[in-house]
Amino acid sequence: MDSATNPKAAFGFLTIVETSEAGLFGGYLALCEAGRPLEFRCTTPVVPSRAQAILYGPTLRPYLVADVIGVALLEKAKIKTSMVLTDDRDYLQLAPLRSETFIHVSRSESSKVEQGATTGHDEAPHAHGECTFTVRQWRLHAESVAVPRPNEIAAQIEPLLGNLDLLEPFDRIRSALAEIQQLAGQHPEDLGETSHVAA
Repeated sequence: MDSATNPKAAFGFLTIVETSEAGLFGGYLALCEAGRPLEFRCTTPVVPSRAQAILYGPTLRPYLVADVIGVALLEKAKIKTSMVLTDDRDYLQLAPLRSETFIHVSRSESSKVEQGATTGHDEAPHAHGECTFTVRQWRLHAESVAVPRPNEIAAQIEPLLGNLDLLEPFDRIRSALAEIQQLAGQHPEDLGETSHVAA
């Protein structure tokens, strides 16, 4: 079945790259359950003005990551997914605004779970619709107005776990962004968007 019509067959990965010279730029990679790329999108670097830095204060980075970069990437995506994984918590602000379930992924330092096992808290979301739990060696944090129960998230993500390291796709995105920047060889411009769709 086509991944575009079967969101559960595809998983989105969102990350951000930040440099003092180029500013912020984001990347989005949609993968099938086997870990193969279905779609890649990225933004050109976003550099806030001095006035924005003053006016937004500590809220500037979350605003740029979620409201500017994240929105631009997801709205242009052709492959629709029901779950988006990220290694940057600022992207979780998109959860109340989008239909996808947003999951922050990190490696659980305390997890010594056997291959194939699932552990963690199978509990209802906390107040404000958030939960943190462990699946195998992964620490997952979900934040949404209507987040699924942890066991539902674990069941949905299980097909990926036998095929890839959940942090590895973020390395792919960062490497692709570095390659694109090198090829561009130009200074940051206003927010733009480029895409590559894999078969």
